[in-house]
Amino acid sequence: WCSDEARFGLQPVIRRIWAPKGERPVAPVAPDYQWLWLYAAHPRSGENFWLSLPALDTAMVQLFLDEFAKAQAPVGKQIILYWDGAPAHRAKGLRVPERMTLVEGLAYTPELNPAEKLWPLVKEGVANESFKDLGALERRVCRRVCHLSEDPEQIAARLNYHWWPDG
Repeated sequence: WCSDEARFGLQPVIRRIWAPKGERPVAPVAPDYQWLWLYAAHPRSGENFWLSLPALDTAMVQLFLDEFAKAQAPVGKQIILYWDGAPAHRAKGLRVPERMTLVEGLAYTPELNPAEKLWPLVKEGVANESFKDLGALERRVCRRVCHLSEDPEQIAARLNYHWWPDG
């Protein structure tokens, strides 16, 4: 499995859009600096595990690992999870759940983490929109994630690095 986190906030994701010739498209912008974090883990097969949390810190990373282990590492199964070297991943108090092995990627090499390729798919669902609060944003992000989860082939196509092992 590969894993990553992405921050979503009330500052909108701005993307190019088509507009009639001579007209400028308008994208609403909120001046708020509030964020939520989407944690994700995916094997090459396109299976997926998503969790929306309020921060990227040691406590939330621990919660993600615990919930991921409950959902994906039943008795008799060993999970290998590849992730980047974010500071919260290197915290001394982090407890790795049983039946899970963590493999830390090289620092500053997001191109080596297949999970990075999924964020444009998620952000597509919230692009060029302004949300009144984090609850509305989280509901939209969760709807997008549910939609993507219904199409594991689309996820698998993004994770299809020639060197990534089949799982």
